Amino acid sequence: MEETVKPKAITLTIVLVVVLAELLDPTGQPSSGQQQIPGNRKPACTCFCGGNSPATFNLFDAAEIDAAKCFGGPLPSDKCGDYFKSLPDEQQKSSCATLKTEDKSSAPCPVLKTLLQYCEEKYPPDKKCEKPTPWFGTPSSGCKDVQNPEISVNSRGVSLKICGLTLFSNSDNPNYTRSMSDSVYAAALRKLVKSRIGSKLCCDKFWEALRNGTGCLPAGDLDCDGIPNKTDTVSLSRSMPDLFPDLNTLFSRPEGAPMDPFPEGFDPDDPNFMPPAEKCDCKWELLKGTSTCSPDGKQSHVYQAWWRCPSTGNEKFTRKVSPATAPCK
Repeated sequence: MEETVKPKAITLTIVLVVVLAELLDPTGQPSSGQQQIPGNRKPACTCFCGGNSPATFNLFDAAEIDAAKCFGGPLPSDKCGDYFKSLPDEQQKSSCATLKTEDKSSAPCPVLKTLLQYCEEKYPPDKKCEKPTPWFGTPSSGCKDVQNPEISVNSRGVSLKICGLTLFSNSDNPNYTRSMSDSVYAAALRKLVKSRIGSKLCCDKFWEALRNGTGCLPAGDLDCDGIPNKTDTVSLSRSMPDLFPDLNTLFSRPEGAPMDPFPEGFDPDDPNFMPPAEKCDCKWELLKGTSTCSPDGKQSHVYQAWWRCPSTGNEKFTRKVSPATAPCK
């Protein structure tokens, strides 16, 4: 006599089969096509903006995504916030710095706006830190008007032009003694400008400040240090009284920080010199610089720099390698 299987037992069996299938299939997708929160330990790379926007935004920078340090994505917009807050503190700090560089406005991307507010509350910027000059440093990808500082020699002397405006000339003060020719002065000025601010400027931000008329105005204070351009000058040495623009550097250096001399060509134009300015609300602090010269004249020289962002506490290390034939101190 055949045994009769009760309907209740059949239903229970089907439910168990469905549950097991979901547990054993890690690639299952929701019906909407959006990816569920991954079950592995890597964080998701992207999130949907939510609202009426189909756009997505990155939770991590391009280098971290390329290095496969995240899972993929995008996460559903209603899952992104809780998942982001579940990340380890170090990953949240790094991600908050990335979110601030997103060029999407907060209106069409409500999830991004919510996360930025969360980052601001959890990692408030240090109000006492030294702020970077907006138009100095390697321009971000969103900057459309990128120009070089222009140094020219004319009948009146040597002038420095930034984003189309002449902001310094060695003929502004005719009373000081000149110890070098205009051509030598121009070469020294070019080297000084490159070592302090690099050779690329974001003129979008420069002209935005002039149009708005608020905050630091570059026509009067190019490097935003509170000193007017005409009096913000410095001489290179006591034996050379020639005055140069005393441009604020892109980074700060805590008092007493151990610092070996920079190798030749180690300046803001070198991608291995310092972290991107847009990754920190303050100027990056150079905590330590260590030079390791070739011990046998055959191996490369190595310069290791240790940076810290005062507002977030994030730390970065950069490394410059020079050929053994280069000078090394």
